[in-house]
Amino acid sequence: MEKFKGNIAPLLEGSEIRYQTSGGVKSMSADYFSGNFREIMATELPNIGQSSYYYQSIGNPDLVMHFRISETAGLSATLLHCSDFESKLKETGI
Repeated sequence: MEKFKGNIAPLLEGSEIRYQTSGGVKSMSADYFSGNFREIMATELPNIGQSSYYYQSIGNPDLVMHFRISETAGLSATLLHCSDFESKLKETGI
């Protein structure tokens, strides 16, 4: 959770994570997130000013939270199913 606390938490409005799902926008507390997700991957692309951090739910391993930090757009978060996450990795070639 070091990257979450150092890179993502300072960009949150209050202590809530607002994230996109297929059903719309939802939120969860940063404390709940910290206790229920584990980091699985991070990509940092300083030459284009973008970083991505991926966290998997401990209780439901089929869920992956993707945080994207961009110098131009700021912070965004999306909750994905693992199959969508794997498709995204194949698309980007990571």
